[in-house]
Amino acid sequence: MIDFKRMAPQDIKDVAGQLESARAELIAVVSTLTEEQARTRPAPDRWSDLECLEHVNSVERRFLRMVRESEAGPPAERDAAKETALMERVTDRSNRRTAPEAVHPAGRYRSISEALQDFNAVRDETLRFASEESANLLSRSARHLVFGPLNGVETLLLIGCHGRRHTAQMREAVERALILHERDVWKTPKRASVHRKRPRIGQITRECRQRYVHQPKQAQDHGASLIRKDLLGDRSTREARALANDNATTTPSASQGLSTQENLASGRGS
Repeated sequence: MIDFKRMAPQDIKDVAGQLESARAELIAVVSTLTEEQARTRPAPDRWSDLECLEHVNSVERRFLRMVRESEAGPPAERDAAKETALMERVTDRSNRRTAPEAVHPAGRYRSISEALQDFNAVRDETLRFASEESANLLSRSARHLVFGPLNGVETLLLIGCHGRRHTAQMREAVERALILHERDVWKTPKRASVHRKRPRIGQITRECRQRYVHQPKQAQDHGASLIRKDLLGDRSTREARALANDNATTTPSASQGLSTQENLASGRGS
């Protein structure tokens, strides 16, 4: 385990916490990808998720080396406003940026596991540096082409947020893959029709549960009948009833729904 006892309390929270949480977010997203999805480019001019991960690792190594090799100068003051603005700008993906050629992916990894192994290795190295240089982080420095001169704390926050920026990009790829899968599953006309009407199925089920608040079996049977008639065409009553069951949870108590007397008085009784 990396010992952060030498680091100032605020630096522990900001630097180590940011780096560790950013790591967890990236691993959670990448772990949902198949190898094929990880290698697929969304467009000819866009990187695949595997290439994004290679880029993230290259950038982290680049800035870690830069701040590690910098000469210790007078310690800078922590600037909370600058740090917040830096993190917001780095993670903001509304403006695309062109990465320097030196950190472009070159097809280094053959699999997700290989890329994640290297990612964890360089992140551990970054955290170790933060622990060892805890007292001197504000004396270290680096320079970014867009954000200009940074002290050691700002550089490490930049590393974490840069990973978050590309984690968001990879998360979009995961969501895009799920949408495409859903489209394929429901591409037949009959399935598409039922899928579009599922909110209506839930509405029918809720209305029947309210109408027959003390008669759950009657509510279920009536709901199945309406679903079959209005939505499912030639599907069997058993299938319709199963869909009604899927949308039902527990039978509401008298205090949660309309009472039988209220239903009859309002003309909604059986």
